[in-house]
Amino acid sequence: MTADELSIARAIQAGLIAGGAGLVTYLPDSRFAALEGLLEQDPRLRVVRCAREDEGVAVAMGAALGGLLPVAVMEGTGLGLCGLVLARARVQHTPLLLLVSHTDGPGESRPFHSTAIAASAAVLSGFAIPARALDDADRITDVVAQTLVTVATQRSIHALTLPGLVHTGDDQRAVTHATR
Repeated sequence: MTADELSIARAIQAGLIAGGAGLVTYLPDSRFAALEGLLEQDPRLRVVRCAREDEGVAVAMGAALGGLLPVAVMEGTGLGLCGLVLARARVQHTPLLLLVSHTDGPGESRPFHSTAIAASAAVLSGFAIPARALDDADRITDVVAQTLVTVATQRSIHALTLPGLVHTGDDQRAVTHATR
């Protein structure tokens, strides 16, 4: 893990806290590895590691019914498993933030990521879930926090994606996330 990857993970974590997230579910993913480690150690959040992405969304929905603002973190391929539970979330107006990796955008360096891109694009467009890429490191904390505010107040589902290439700092360097 690079210093820039850790910085991006910390920015996402700060946005989750500032936006009022109460529970985060995740299935381990290489792009979110630094974030997952930070979240597991953060006493301000309830964190649940899942066996499948649709399980994570279902647990997050249950947390929302219990009054917590939920976030589900997953790889784009796993979003393809979530159709039925996301349909229920839409019908119930369950607030939910999806943090998704390996979606359409620059920096996807492996040919097999095309499966994740296709699955995530189909689910997000099919359910009309607004999605925004976290491609500017300087704005990540604010974008995450404000998206959570929208999710909570509008009782809606939104997605934030973490592309393989994220611009950082004034020098316009870019972080290409490691892929295992």
